[in-house]
Amino acid sequence: MGIPHQLPYIIDGDVKLAQSSVILRYLGEKHGLGGKGAKEQAEIAMAEAAIKDLRTAFGCIAYSPNYEKERPEFMPKYEKGIEDIANYLGNKKWLMGHSITYVDFLLYENLCVFQIFEPSTFKKHPNLKQYVERFEALSKIKAYLASKRFISWPLNGWSASFGGGDAPPK
Repeated sequence: MGIPHQLPYIIDGDVKLAQSSVILRYLGEKHGLGGKGAKEQAEIAMAEAAIKDLRTAFGCIAYSPNYEKERPEFMPKYEKGIEDIANYLGNKKWLMGHSITYVDFLLYENLCVFQIFEPSTFKKHPNLKQYVERFEALSKIKAYLASKRFISWPLNGWSASFGGGDAPPK
């Protein structure tokens, strides 16, 4: 593997990869969820970058020892990022339209985190709530969420000021 001692990683036959976004893209493409044609693949990459930008900014305050102070300063950026995602989704079933792609998995995971971070997210953007409900209604996702393998907490590493520790906020 190119980078030793790096998590997560995947070994799939002779393919050895690290980096979560690379693994997600590889598995998506392997299973036909990588988009059709150059235009859709570019749109998927654009959506992936926007989601990751928001999650990275969120991660900076989630791990900050000054989380409570920095949260209010972060909220305008968060609200703009969520609004952009909600507007891009619009009334579509999935981010790219009628076909689910690997970036839908990334968005779903992040929306679950963001809903805990800011419970009003779905009230302000009902299309995001409907999107999460559609995703959770997929038979294999529904079975996974009901299984013992599903871990709902922690959202971040144990050292995070938000999303770490033993229990979710009340």
